[in-house]
Amino acid sequence: MDNERKAMQKRLTQMQFEQYLAAAAAPSRAAAGGEGSRFSSGEAADSASKSQPPGGAEGTPGDAGSVEALDTELARVRQQIKLAAKKSICCRVKLKKHLEHKPPSPTEGLFVREQLAGRAWEARRLQLEQNAEQGRETADQLRKQLQ
Repeated sequence: MDNERKAMQKRLTQMQFEQYLAAAAAPSRAAAGGEGSRFSSGEAADSASKSQPPGGAEGTPGDAGSVEALDTELARVRQQIKLAAKKSICCRVKLKKHLEHKPPSPTEGLFVREQLAGRAWEARRLQLEQNAEQGRETADQLRKQLQ
């Protein structure tokens, strides 16, 4: 499952990847809460507060079903925090390695290829910084949501 998740993360945008994680968590949630179809369609947000017990009556805050749903939701948010923090760390490591290999220094006699290499290096640096910042912000946002 871990290799599949990593391969999927490389192919998808951040939002699509979060939906993929929610869909991947659907089988375990379906066993706990009995609702798998909404999770697989990507409507995982706020599902714990909208779910009803099998009898059709609304659950009370002390109900065992609502406690299980909250535990499941907390586990999902913790997993997302862990993944966002891991993404941020990986991006910072990539950025550090990228910065160790400086582009050719600009001189008047640079060829076009060297200029393009310098621009590509700078673009990659900016992208890595942005990815690291995005991962950190996502983790911080999810931590606030968890509290």
